[in-house]
Amino acid sequence: MVKRTLYECSHARVSDGRIRCDRGYPLSAKSDNGSLSVSRLARGDRLALEVCQGCPDFDSMGPSVPDEEKGWDHAKKTVRNPYGRRGKPHEQTAGKVV
Repeated sequence: MVKRTLYECSHARVSDGRIRCDRGYPLSAKSDNGSLSVSRLARGDRLALEVCQGCPDFDSMGPSVPDEEKGWDHAKKTVRNPYGRRGKPHEQTAGKVV
């Protein structure tokens, strides 16, 4: 079964750093107004919310968005120098390819 996601629903709206449903369905029980942080969208998180799966108002805008096209906050993570000041490997990275 194909999961419905906020990426495809025409009722998902982003404003003031939050994702909301313009039909009024709560996307999150953790926030006062049922909205989600836009940071999840920025990271490209999977947004197949339970509330969307059985939603009678779900309106697909088209095919699923490929994972590689989701999000925009894909900054490269910095890797800690595997060698300490004395030239010896740190315990966490000793013997690991970095």
